[in-house]
Amino acid sequence: RRNFTTRQAHDAAIQCAITSSSADYIFLAGYMAILGAQFTTAFAGKLINIHPSLLPEFTGLNTHQRAIEAHKNRHTHVILYYQIL
Repeated sequence: RRNFTTRQAHDAAIQCAITSSSADYIFLAGYMAILGAQFTTAFAGKLINIHPSLLPEFTGLNTHQRAIEAHKNRHTHVILYYQIL
């Protein structure tokens, strides 16, 4: 991301690469960046966002590491968001 002067330029480069690959779905696993409306609209119905999750006890970043350190959880969870716009 730091190779681009704007978020829009970064999104456009990714959009170009994905479009040229003819991908059926785009999985955002640990991507940790906000994608702009133009990008998400271009791939409506193809985006699947994956979040590691131990809600509600461990929110935010590094959830699994914090759970391990707290000796609280032996199971992991994931939330999948399917964008249908």
